[in-house]
Amino acid sequence: MKFGLCTIAAAVVLAGIPVTSIADASGLLAQDQAFAVASRPDKGGSIAVEFSMAPGYVLYQDKMSFSTSLPSVRLAPAFPQPQSKYIEGLDQEVSFYSNQVTIRLAVSNRDKPFTLTVGAQGCAIVQGVCYPPFRKTFVVPAQRLGGN
Repeated sequence: MKFGLCTIAAAVVLAGIPVTSIADASGLLAQDQAFAVASRPDKGGSIAVEFSMAPGYVLYQDKMSFSTSLPSVRLAPAFPQPQSKYIEGLDQEVSFYSNQVTIRLAVSNRDKPFTLTVGAQGCAIVQGVCYPPFRKTFVVPAQRLGGN
C-alpha cells in the first residue's frame, strides 16, 4: 500500500503531534503565515471573507465553514469556481483555492452585532503536508436600516 505525505501528516495530527514541530524540521510556514484570513464589509450589507494563501499552499473548498454567534443571523456564502484535481490516494476529486479567494457572505437579520467564525483547512502541496482545521473570529457590527 502506498502512503503519501498528506496521509502521514494526517496520522501525525490525529496522534496529537503538533504540526509546528514538523514545520520547524521541514521548512513549512506556520499556519497563520500560510493561510491569512480577513473580513470586510461588502456591497449590499454582505461580508467579504478574504483568504490569502502563500505560494505552494491551498485551501479546500469543502473544509470552509461560516457561522455566527446569533441564531437569528443567516449567512449565504457565494463560492467562486474552485480548481479541482483527482487525488489517487483519496480516490476522489477535491476542490481547492490557491493564491487568493474572496467568499462573499449574504447576511440577513443583521440588526445586532455578532461574531462571525470562519473555519478552513489547507495543505502545503509540494511537501504534501496537511494542516489541522483552523478557525478565526471577527466582530461584525450591526447594520443600520437602509445603510451598509
